Amino acid sequence: QDLLAKSLFVVSFFCSRKDTDCARVDYIIPTITYQLARSGWASLESIRNLLLDLDAGMMPLQEQCRRWLLPLLSAINKVLTVPIVIVIDALDECDSQPLVQHLLSSFADLPPSLRVKFLLTSRPEQAIRAAFDATDPLIEQLDLDHVPGESVQRDIELFVRSNLRKLKKERRSVHRAMTGWPPEHQVKALVEQAGGLFLYPASACRYVAEGLDISERLSEVVNLEKGHAMHLGTDQLY
Repeated sequence: QDLLAKSLFVVSFFCSRKDTDCARVDYIIPTITYQLARSGWASLESIRNLLLDLDAGMMPLQEQCRRWLLPLLSAINKVLTVPIVIVIDALDECDSQPLVQHLLSSFADLPPSLRVKFLLTSRPEQAIRAAFDATDPLIEQLDLDHVPGESVQRDIELFVRSNLRKLKKERRSVHRAMTGWPPEHQVKALVEQAGGLFLYPASACRYVAEGLDISERLSEVVNLEKGHAMHLGTDQLY
């Protein structure tokens, strides 16, 4: 929470089985390195050294980390006072869990003096759990099943409002009379229908966005009868 209250410098990689490139573990460090190099905070010398060492991209992850990531992070640390946060989402979506273990081990070997934090998300796959268990105690694990419900609801509401606000902006030229849209009671209803699951509002917002009349579509979604079991609402939405 203290970290989130500060200004941050964030780079990211989002893994996905649906995209061959986004499922490759060996693309993670080169992508992060590229983002760091383009940030404007890396020194010209560190970028020059990076360009002279392009073969490191074909080397094992430990070498990529040592020869690319470490020098850039060290150079940026000298001029940037805010923490660097490296976000890697959905590690379980990668094509090689053994390589994920090597990646996590490489991150754990970085000097603790660096002002860098890694935010890693994943399903609790056995290989990834084993990699976390083998690293030092500076790693903090958060089980999302134990996140307070009110915190999840706040995040879902923020997600819904952000998506509908963006949709309203995109459609304003088509739907002139959009003052007061979306109605507050419909936003609240959609958040309540989610039942703590991001899948529901994500699917609902996508359904609304695909319609010609977004007001009508939003009304359709929030007027779905809510079942006694949480999953019934999702079934009806699909």
